[in-house]
This record gives sequence, C-alpha cells and structure tokens, in this order.
Amino acid sequence: MIPETILVSPPKYVPALLSAAVLLAAALFPRTALTALPHRPLLSGAGAPPQLHRILERSCQDCHSDNTRLPWYTQLPPASWLVERDVAHARSFMNLSHWETYSNASRLAFLAGLASVSRDHTMPPRRYCLLHPGACPDDTERAAIASWARQELTRLRSQPNP
Repeated sequence: MIPETILVSPPKYVPALLSAAVLLAAALFPRTALTALPHRPLLSGAGAPPQLHRILERSCQDCHSDNTRLPWYTQLPPASWLVERDVAHARSFMNLSHWETYSNASRLAFLAGLASVSRDHTMPPRRYCLLHPGACPDDTERAAIASWARQELTRLRSQPNP
C-alpha cells in the first residue's frame, strides 16, 4: 500500500511574517529615483501630430519621460527596485520630455532608433506589455510611429545646421 501524502499547512503566523518583511523592506529601501517631476510635454518642438502624442503617451512616456505614471505594485519591493532601474535606464537613454535639449545629431539617432524599434516590436518590452496590455501599440500605431519618425528625420536633415 502506498502511503498518502500528508499535507501540512503553514503555521498561522507565516502570512504576518511575510507582511512584516515586505513592510520592513519598503521602509529600509525607499523609492528614490522616481520622485514626482513636473509634467513636461513630449517631443517639444518636434511638430508631432496629436495622434502620435496619444500613442507615445500611452506606450512610451512611463519609461521615456518625466511623466511616469506608477501602478500600485511599484510601491512594494522588489517591484519598486525593478521599475526604478528600468525607468532610470530608459530616461538616461532617451527622455521624450527633454526633446528640445537634444542636439540635432542626437535627435536624428533617436528618430532612426524609434522607427526601428517600432517596426521590429522591441519597444515597449514584452514584460511591460504583459503588465500593461493596453499600453502596447498595435501594428497600425507602430506604422504611424515609424512613418512619423522617418518624416521627422527627413525634415531635420533638410534644415541647416545651427
């Protein structure tokens, strides 16, 4: 005869210990990188159409701007650490709230990259799309981003260098 597996429930204090551990971690490792910043328009000076702004606000601004909207789970470690790292990295690469401060050469590089990542679906990252399904652009929106980026590249290249 095969012995039955005996299921042992965890002690009643385990949930309380886990809750205390999360609260302690939150107190010891407070959020720092994503402090509230003044709202700034995306792509200031780029002449992007309103439809494109809506797509970028929904799909890109949480990581690539000062206008980050944080879901509730980013208040708890380790999610807070991962989000802070990802947003800090994204902002250091390209911050759409600071578009007017970039050189023409930087804008050209960003636009070429924007067209590329829109076409090949590398942005937003899959894990972001899984957590924020409404934030991921569909194929039509990706085509609109890539088309605008190419048009803006042409416009910037035709301007005399300051």
